[in-house]
Amino acid sequence: MHDHALLAMMALLLNALLAGPRHWFLAAGGGHITAAPAQALRYFERKLNRDWRRYDERKTRGTALAGVVLVAGLLLGYFIEWLFKAPELDFVEPIIMALLLPVRPGWDVPSHIRKYLEHGGLIEARQTLDFTRVKHHAVLDNAGVARAGIEWMAVHFAEKVLAPICWYLLMGLPGLFLSRTAALLHETLASSPQAGNGFSDSAAACLRVLHFLPAHLAVLMWSIVGLFIPKSGWHASAQGLWISLPASLEGKAVASAAYMLRLSLGGPSSVYSSGQWLGKGTPNVIARDIGRALYCYALLFVLLFVLLWLCA
Repeated sequence: MHDHALLAMMALLLNALLAGPRHWFLAAGGGHITAAPAQALRYFERKLNRDWRRYDERKTRGTALAGVVLVAGLLLGYFIEWLFKAPELDFVEPIIMALLLPVRPGWDVPSHIRKYLEHGGLIEARQTLDFTRVKHHAVLDNAGVARAGIEWMAVHFAEKVLAPICWYLLMGLPGLFLSRTAALLHETLASSPQAGNGFSDSAAACLRVLHFLPAHLAVLMWSIVGLFIPKSGWHASAQGLWISLPASLEGKAVASAAYMLRLSLGGPSSVYSSGQWLGKGTPNVIARDIGRALYCYALLFVLLFVLLWLCA
């Protein structure tokens, strides 16, 4: 675990360096590294998840697809780890990690939304959410788009960054690939027009098992970061968060941001909270609140780096 922690720290630093200017990040493949696997998953989903099939048949086919994809991701991780196991190729592993840990999008999406809202660009702010799971974003108002950006950022950190790092510490590259594959599988199937018919149940269950502990670690990290938010009423916010923690993993991430930022997130327009409002603050989120969320996002990575240094 000590070596893995050091390599994870190197990957985060490398990611920060490569992702400085946005065109460097995109040129390195960080913007579309999962595009091809997602397209392949959608293809198989369309072939296997036909309208005329029964619920139990769809669920069986979804379970089979989830099993094959997760095993493939795990084996790919073992293969890449074996391929670059030579001591002179040690530098390759942190580069692979830097590309597979999407730190930059978690900052870019809310940051762009904030910039557009500050200049009255509601249409452009909505378009920023085009590639996300946020539904009906084309009809969201300013507050709705701002809430969606913060929600997406919170879920992104827990699901796409923290959880893969936790599994990397335990298993190396196979664990990293397993976690990222589970997140991609769930996100792709949950975004399908036919989601909810049983086909995506197994993918969601796998994600709950794999990301259960990382999701609670993310809540703890948000609670710690809340100490550094000016005038946040930290004690009441942290107490309210842990008392009313939602059951779903994504709901936990959204609730963490809502309570620590003293906002109300989720609601009927959210894909992460099952229509439930989370938090005790105002739902009228503005661009300034996104700035506070970005401040927390930066602090979360500082805290993550400290935790990795302690593990090393």
